[in-house]
Amino acid sequence: SDRLQRFVAVLIFANFATNIAQTEMLPEPGSFFDASLNAADIFFTALFSVELGLNLLSNWMWPFLKDGWSCFDFVVVVISLVSLGVENVPGISVLRLMRAFRVLRLFARLASLREIINALTAAIFPVLNAFLITTLVVAIYAILAVNFFADRDEIRF
Repeated sequence: SDRLQRFVAVLIFANFATNIAQTEMLPEPGSFFDASLNAADIFFTALFSVELGLNLLSNWMWPFLKDGWSCFDFVVVVISLVSLGVENVPGISVLRLMRAFRVLRLFARLASLREIINALTAAIFPVLNAFLITTLVVAIYAILAVNFFADRDEIRF
């Protein structure tokens, strides 16, 4: 439902805000603030896991797996669960960084953001073509400049 999607979007944004606070404030390990942020992370991971499970069941798996945003949700939630379950493994901090990507789940929840991302994705190749043409024009002018001005200043050209 639309209300549920908005609620999940608010949760995603709140989780993003706690990730920002945790990254910016760097609480002392074992402090009350650190424990509060860790509890919030467990809370959000649990809620997102339940939401993912409900989404998976409501779509009967195949439509869920065909949607790229749903697969992205699945990967982010599984990585969050793994990072919570495993503590003293080398490289786990890299997995914890993936929690910041939870905010990208907003694009899957809000149609207007999804349209913007789809438009930006569709614009990548035309922008690359324009960049290529601009690079060619600049290269041509650079060659001409070297040929025209080489006699005037041999050090720079």
